[in-house]
Amino acid sequence: MDKKDYIGIINKRVDQLYPEFVKIRRFLHENPELSTKEFNTQKYLLKLLDKYDVEIDSNIKGTGICATLKGKFPGKTIAFRGDMDALNIKEETGLPYKSAKDGIMHACGHDSHMTFLMGSLMVLSEFKDQLKGNIKFIFQPAEESVGGAREMIEDGALNNPKVDLIIGSHIWPEIDTGTIGLKKGPIMSSPDIFEIEVIGKGGHAGKPDKVVDPIMLAGEIITSIENKILRPSNPFEPIVITSCSINGGNSYNVVPDTCTIKGTVRTFSEKSRDYVEGKMKNLINSVVNMSGGQSEFKYIRRFPPTINESNTIDFIYESASEIIGASNVLNIKYPSMSSEDFSYFLNEIPGAYIFIGTRNEKKNFIYDLHNQKFTIDEEALKVGIKVFVKSALDYLQ
Repeated sequence: MDKKDYIGIINKRVDQLYPEFVKIRRFLHENPELSTKEFNTQKYLLKLLDKYDVEIDSNIKGTGICATLKGKFPGKTIAFRGDMDALNIKEETGLPYKSAKDGIMHACGHDSHMTFLMGSLMVLSEFKDQLKGNIKFIFQPAEESVGGAREMIEDGALNNPKVDLIIGSHIWPEIDTGTIGLKKGPIMSSPDIFEIEVIGKGGHAGKPDKVVDPIMLAGEIITSIENKILRPSNPFEPIVITSCSINGGNSYNVVPDTCTIKGTVRTFSEKSRDYVEGKMKNLINSVVNMSGGQSEFKYIRRFPPTINESNTIDFIYESASEIIGASNVLNIKYPSMSSEDFSYFLNEIPGAYIFIGTRNEKKNFIYDLHNQKFTIDEEALKVGIKVFVKSALDYLQ
């Protein structure tokens, strides 16, 4: 089929099916579920998928779904991934379809991500007899917690048929509705976490010579991070170290025995992760040993950084420009210090993670992700689906 022909069909069908997309997204928004507990979400999606000629991978455990639309002719396989889980946030949008579950909310747009996949399938199914290859739709649980991408990979989501290219997306309130954002190389950081227990010697607050104050030592560790770790690091390889919690003692006149610091480290390379972990260990030991204290240090590496493959970004740029206009395909200058377990997929096969704009100040769609007032401009659903469908058809030509 000529490219101009299917661009016209995509635009027409997306406009026609738009009310269905909105209906799906609003149902998902109203019925959020937390990580690893997406049971009803899975049932709802499977019921929708049952209307289409797709193969459901029975090897996928838990609440995830891997559905494959097989073309009439042999060829490559492209995959699209959408995450499923919601957050422990009490919604304050006032929407008529706001969360029906108190304290649980789709405040990170995963309801939209699932809709991108379902909407794309609805349109692409109409091209099934012309497809040269296959399209996988990976509905992934537990992005917000344990990193469900890794388990789905272990279950074989990228096999049978083997996936050649994968694309994921995030609804993005920092860029306008109607646009998408692309970036080569690092686009999201690794979200490592640390915990430091500083062990001193408690005692009377009026007798500082008789104690080893763990709160003072913890404060010195936190303030030394800037001079001893961040300042000597390569300024062209960004690192963020944030101490988010410090707990020690419960009295105004007693020095406690211990004080605990918890925080996060954000980096864009394994080299930077190694650097931070080693430097933190040395810094902590230096501070506590000099004062006669002790410490226990835990550094937990969570998702890897999300690194886009350059050729895939070039491909998406060309494909998306033809259907939403080149002026609406934006270059994202700086990566985000947010994180994404989509990185596990990109560590396995070529692919890219892209942003779908949803900012609309006239409609007051201005709130950031993870905010209790966050919601999307539903016109963004059209954009995400058009870009996914066009990318799939172009890739399988």
